[in-house]
Amino acid sequence: MAIAPRSADDLLRDVPVLGELGPEDLSLIGSLAEVRKVARGAPLFSEGQLAEGLFVVRTGELKLVKTAKDGREQILYLARPGRPVTEGLRFDGGTYSASAVAMRQASALLIENAAIRELGERRPYLMRAMVDLRARRVDRLLALISDLSLRTVPARL
Repeated sequence: MAIAPRSADDLLRDVPVLGELGPEDLSLIGSLAEVRKVARGAPLFSEGQLAEGLFVVRTGELKLVKTAKDGREQILYLARPGRPVTEGLRFDGGTYSASAVAMRQASALLIENAAIRELGERRPYLMRAMVDLRARRVDRLLALISDLSLRTVPARL
């Protein structure tokens, strides 16, 4: 028997930073979410596409990757249910800096940037929460860069 996906509110409660918000705020954010589904091996989004907003993995697993021109792939991180994917959380009309590919059939909630911006204008603390989410991801990516590039070659091997 398959396990039913949790409600948007329940899922958002598990997201770092967002889980600190009150039930009313989580319900409001959840009401703005749409569900996106993706087949195994297919992209949820691709590097260079217009960034849509904040994704939160609902089912399955996504890998966030940078791909070299020769096809080599660097996995930035794996996102499982309840984890945010913040690469599309931006308000400058920019594009995704990496791709998200389903490791197995997956679904994710999408809260679009326009909705986040509008909500943030009325409730600035919600915008701060989104900025904090993005900042946490940047911190983790900088740690990965440090690990990959600042260690000696023997240490990397």
